[in-house]
Amino acid sequence: MRVLLIFCLFSATAFGYLDTIHDDYFEKETGGRLHSFGLMAFGAHNNTFHLRQFFARYNQQFEGIQFFLTLNGQKDTHDPATTYNYLLGNINLYDYGVDVDVYKGFFISPRGAATYRVNFHTYLLVPPQYYATNNAEFDAPSQFLPVFLTGPGIRLGYRNENFEIGYSQGDNRHSIPIAVMAKYQTEDLYLRGVAQFTNEDPTIYNSALWKAHVQLSLGVQYDWLGLKFAEIVEVSRIKNDWWVRLEQAVFYKEWSLAIREIVRTNQRLLFEGSIQRHFLGAASLGAYAATDGRAYLATQVNF
Repeated sequence: MRVLLIFCLFSATAFGYLDTIHDDYFEKETGGRLHSFGLMAFGAHNNTFHLRQFFARYNQQFEGIQFFLTLNGQKDTHDPATTYNYLLGNINLYDYGVDVDVYKGFFISPRGAATYRVNFHTYLLVPPQYYATNNAEFDAPSQFLPVFLTGPGIRLGYRNENFEIGYSQGDNRHSIPIAVMAKYQTEDLYLRGVAQFTNEDPTIYNSALWKAHVQLSLGVQYDWLGLKFAEIVEVSRIKNDWWVRLEQAVFYKEWSLAIREIVRTNQRLLFEGSIQRHFLGAASLGAYAATDGRAYLATQVNF
């Protein structure tokens, strides 16, 4: 049973790393499969409880073709600095579409959330990115990376067991989010690069308002002294603003301890840490703290 738990943990959260919500992939078996990512957290620093993020994706897999549906939402109880007369909660359609293997690894995927995303892989309870439209992430620090818009459109490219390259284009008012992505992975490492382009003001179209977000991520894992270690090194740039994210994690049986350092242009160094107890590679319970004063007791669902 212990071997099974460790296998499930690393197949779900490490290498070859797969984002079951945002990535393109085929299930290993035909039929239906449910995936989810969610973060429920109690903020000890502001005495609030939030469902900060929620994604649920259902895949219906056939030979060479996959249909999928993804919902997302959040449940914001309150921002302590604001007086609310109601709870801010929502659930909405995030993605819907089809992924077709047209010829020996070449694929095309018309879908509702087309634009390739940044690297969401992390070993800490709290992801280092934030959605500006998410009310439940009101306390995200300035060092976190903003997530660009996406929209209905298309992805197309080529993938095999170790390599993927693709182009994506969506539509969101006049922002027209575009992204290219390339990823190489083996059992012990991955290298992922993405370049996103979007209009800074989606209410109007002006070529001078276009901005680029370029990101390069490297993840590795290795065994040492009977433990498993993992690291992430990532560099991101938006216009003239730079982010550097470093993560280090150690795994022992069903437990993991991870730390993260984020450096952003003209911002203080942010140092974060979390400890988690994993359950069957599908969920974890733990605690998180950061040098900016934020502290959470949280549950993360990720399978």
